[in-house]
Amino acid sequence: DKPEDVWINVGNSAIVVPWAVMAGPVLCEEKVIYAEINSVNLRQAKQTFDVAGHYARPDVFQLTINRDANEMINLAGAAPATNGQVSKSPAKPRRK
Repeated sequence: DKPEDVWINVGNSAIVVPWAVMAGPVLCEEKVIYAEINSVNLRQAKQTFDVAGHYARPDVFQLTINRDANEMINLAGAAPATNGQVSKSPAKPRRK
């Protein structure tokens, strides 16, 4: 058996900064990985990958939740032209 066949999740654990892979990936083994990150580069990392920045701007993005029940079928667009004529088709009797 290959190790991938034994493991439910093969892992791929890694420590990654925006400009490099610092440690890993670790596959099919239990291992603690470490990496030393230079604090001088933290500002560059923050500017490169801003997890709370422009995505968290309420002036740009808005979440709307529609709590009303939606129709199964929605007709969009204008109705087909009828040239001013109204079609009056006879009602069909309903079967019981």
